[in-house]
Amino acid sequence: MSLLKLRKFSARLRPLLPAVVALSPVLLCLAFQSAGARPAFSEAAPPKPPLAFHQHMVNLGEVESRRVHEARFWMTNGGADALEIRDVTTSCGCLSDQLEKKIVRPGETTDLTLYIRAANQSPGSKHYTARVTYGPVGQSKTEFEAEVAFRIALPEQTVTLNPRVLIMHQYEGNRVSHMVDVNDLRDRPLTVIDVSCDASFIDVELIPQSEMKPGSRRNGLMAQIRVTAEQVPTGPHECLVRIRTTDPEFAEMTLPMRVYGPHNGARATLPSADRTR
Repeated sequence: MSLLKLRKFSARLRPLLPAVVALSPVLLCLAFQSAGARPAFSEAAPPKPPLAFHQHMVNLGEVESRRVHEARFWMTNGGADALEIRDVTTSCGCLSDQLEKKIVRPGETTDLTLYIRAANQSPGSKHYTARVTYGPVGQSKTEFEAEVAFRIALPEQTVTLNPRVLIMHQYEGNRVSHMVDVNDLRDRPLTVIDVSCDASFIDVELIPQSEMKPGSRRNGLMAQIRVTAEQVPTGPHECLVRIRTTDPEFAEMTLPMRVYGPHNGARATLPSADRTR
């Protein structure tokens, strides 16, 4: 096409240019519709973990003074394959774990218990976690992870007497006894070396270790003392049981006592609060 003809053709199209610009969005929309819908590309969703935990957090809150505290987590196999618990990694060396079973078949439920030994832990709020690694039996390359956590507010570990105050009633001169526990939940517990009482009608005896329940020391029970009342004079009496130990901080502990003797030879009435003592 010669230059002259090209100029003439351009001159004829110039009046149509505004209309073409105005209609261009419509023309593009029609072109996309005629081309048909195209599939959208998306990444495949990761497989759903087959082990369903009933709860991921246990909050024990403020607890009483004890050597060991525990938090339990239940989990159910919701998949089609048997699962094996391969590892449990805790956030603190003070934690130990125990599994009810390591192989969990489809539909079965098992539990994981985490234990904390509080004797060598400082008091206050604590947050612990454990990571559970598991996968299908016989498929070592397929692996899942889940994390559980629990919170606890630990009290100060110290020495306690149980009961803290002892109330005894003597019936018509009959001999009556009561046991007193000395508990020490610290990392280095004390030893009781001597016991006595400032009242002549009260007899105190330190129970030999051989007569205590097996394993009781692991639960913080360091000693047991048998307190016996004999020939108590008429009326109420205040007295003290003195407990000497090997610990300088608790070199001597005292247990306050109130002892009621028979009233004019009659049988003493035992209040309901004292019937279990």
